[in-house]
Amino acid sequence: MPDMGPGTTGSVREQRLLKLSIAVSGVIGVLGVGWGWLAGSQAIMFDGAYTGLGLLLSWLSLRASKIVAAGPTTNYPFGREALAPLVIMIQGVALLGTLGYAAIASVLAIIKGGSEVAAASGIIYGGVTGVLALALWLYLSRYAKNSDLIRAEAAQWLAGAAMSAGMLVAFTIAALIQPTQLGWLADYIDPAVVIVASIALFGIPWQMVRETVRELLEGAPPDAVQAPIRELVATVTAEHGLDDPLIRMSKLGAKLYLEVDYVVPTGRYDTSFADQVRRSLKAGLSAQPFDIWLNVDLSTDASWQH
Repeated sequence: MPDMGPGTTGSVREQRLLKLSIAVSGVIGVLGVGWGWLAGSQAIMFDGAYTGLGLLLSWLSLRASKIVAAGPTTNYPFGREALAPLVIMIQGVALLGTLGYAAIASVLAIIKGGSEVAAASGIIYGGVTGVLALALWLYLSRYAKNSDLIRAEAAQWLAGAAMSAGMLVAFTIAALIQPTQLGWLADYIDPAVVIVASIALFGIPWQMVRETVRELLEGAPPDAVQAPIRELVATVTAEHGLDDPLIRMSKLGAKLYLEVDYVVPTGRYDTSFADQVRRSLKAGLSAQPFDIWLNVDLSTDASWQH
């Protein structure tokens, strides 16, 4: 069984990490919106709103984690693992919308002549939130390998850390040029930070949407997932003296469907032999971080492989 599959201690850990992310998101979200409003900074308010949205999305991930961990039911006999990629896709779409709105609003602010920036306040805010976001990203990354939900959560905190770092650099530049003849440029730094951050962060939610749509359409898993499994199948195939099989794989959240179809001569193998092959594959697959649904078929009809 996978380390973070339904009914394991992994699902409990997943939910605990999501609750931690929600708590920190709440703190930074309130801090950012309040701080940005008092300082009159569009960039800080954007960061707070972005993090606040992350809180809602983290809560959605937590709900999905609990439902998936409940396992199969009468109405859902194969479980509800599809909720995980579905929630991640919703997260990606919501973040793309937020980034797009913020970028447009900032362009309009620049057209209107920019806005006065409180550089010192921005430097302090960027430093504090950057440290928090980076620390949480490092912590979540330790457990992201076996959970798509935690991996998506970690990606959002990495984006938050990058945003804070950008603010820290931009507000430092603003503080340096304000007393000089170039001080007028400082009024454009605040909205410019938002535009640059929106463009820089675009790839993260876009990747989330692209990968999860592929999963929901039952596409083949990434090469990194397929490679060790195909290597194991090749080893077991050689051990049992079989010809190369047709391998089909698809991944849905923590669940991975694996079908291995062999064409064999008539009358040479029986059901017990098929069981031996299945046991060998199952033993080798136990190290994989997925809930693997394995199907092994031996057939004398080659047309089944088409």
